[in-house]
Amino acid sequence: MANPQKENGHVQIATELLSALIKAGLNGSETKMVLTIIRKTYGFNKKADCISYSQFQEYMNTCRSVVHDCVKSLVAKNLLVVVKRLPANEYSLNKDYDTWLVGKSILVAKQDKGSSQQRTELVANSGYTIDNLQKTVTKDSKINKSFKCKTCFELNGKHASFCEDPIV
Repeated sequence: MANPQKENGHVQIATELLSALIKAGLNGSETKMVLTIIRKTYGFNKKADCISYSQFQEYMNTCRSVVHDCVKSLVAKNLLVVVKRLPANEYSLNKDYDTWLVGKSILVAKQDKGSSQQRTELVANSGYTIDNLQKTVTKDSKINKSFKCKTCFELNGKHASFCEDPIV
């Protein structure tokens, strides 16, 4: 039976930062990576730490390509700060959650089809643009369209790192 005790080690994290991480809407792998970085930094009273991909793989119980995709995604979302070092890069969490590019909402004017009236809606801004998404679509004409995700436009059953929708 597991019996964790605070005396055997604990990680201190500001409640405000933890609340911001909860609201960030990260996917499972991104959450695992953030928790790993918190464990390897704040867990040892450090602000940053050199962490190898193999350490991420072990802590996250995943493969190297998922680790690479998570690093890339979290850097793009401005949650993760990476300093290139040898033999392993140095990682730290960006504590300034106001600069994160996640969970933001913006007001946009949206026009209904067949209606000349405009209405203002609250729309989540994922930080991704159609230009970014179009770069991921390749040789669309040769692939069966029934395996194409309608949200992120990824093909062959692979999703963009931000997409959690099932393939339709």
